[in-house]
Amino acid sequence: DSRESPAFLYPTLFIDETAGCVELRYIADRKENEMRNRAGLRFLYTRRFPQEIKALAKECKTALTTHSASWLALGFSASAGEIRERLLAFLLDDIFGLPGGGLPSKGDFDETLASVGKKGLVRTGRSMLDHLLRLLVLRREISSTLHGQALKSGPGAGTEQERFTDFRDQLMDLLPPDFLTSRKFTDLEHTGRYLKALAIRIERAEHSPLKDSKKAALIQPAVSRLHRLKDGANRTAECCSLLAEYRQMIEELRVSVFAPELGTIMPVSEKRLHRKWQQVESACFRV
Repeated sequence: DSRESPAFLYPTLFIDETAGCVELRYIADRKENEMRNRAGLRFLYTRRFPQEIKALAKECKTALTTHSASWLALGFSASAGEIRERLLAFLLDDIFGLPGGGLPSKGDFDETLASVGKKGLVRTGRSMLDHLLRLLVLRREISSTLHGQALKSGPGAGTEQERFTDFRDQLMDLLPPDFLTSRKFTDLEHTGRYLKALAIRIERAEHSPLKDSKKAALIQPAVSRLHRLKDGANRTAECCSLLAEYRQMIEELRVSVFAPELGTIMPVSEKRLHRKWQQVESACFRV
């Protein structure tokens, strides 16, 4: 056979639903490897907690039905059943600390089972759901406020419409419609504070738009740098990590500028962001 073999083959879990087990195979596609290993590990872990998983699934269903307006406001393009499945998987991936693609040792696997059992899977999941629902309610309130202000300002107010567009873009970045698949639960740790900062900014901008524009100019250089970096599927782990840090620093700078009363979790300034961007360039633009 003259065909070249792949340079790397990754150990990958394939779920056999009929037999109720997983098979280990080796594949060359890293993205598929990561996806299948998360699903496979989730399958193995959850088989140890059948009653708890059933109870948490009911909690997810309740979270959707009792806050349907907030979920609908996200603009999900999925059925209620699909959203429930994604929500449960989203919670379980964090509860079990599922890795990006690697497989744990048996010792680590057993340690995770013991830790989850001790903390209480349903109790942990319920607490996470409460946090998510608070974020969704706040996001819907902000979206409703923006819609009302945009209607009041009318279509002719160009500068105000640009500001509303900026607000909507920020809202989408903080909690996008696909957050159940594009984010991890840990990514949302500070999202509540960032949403509150945006709500405060929107309220103050309505009364003093000129002051808001001047403050926005302080943020713009840091945001503009991100536009120079095109989305890429083959970024290194170092690049992804530094980008995440940079994006968080932008949000903290927004808090500092528009809602300083909320406080920041780190010292932040345009100079610090510029230094961080130099690190991003070094890691992400490296040939």
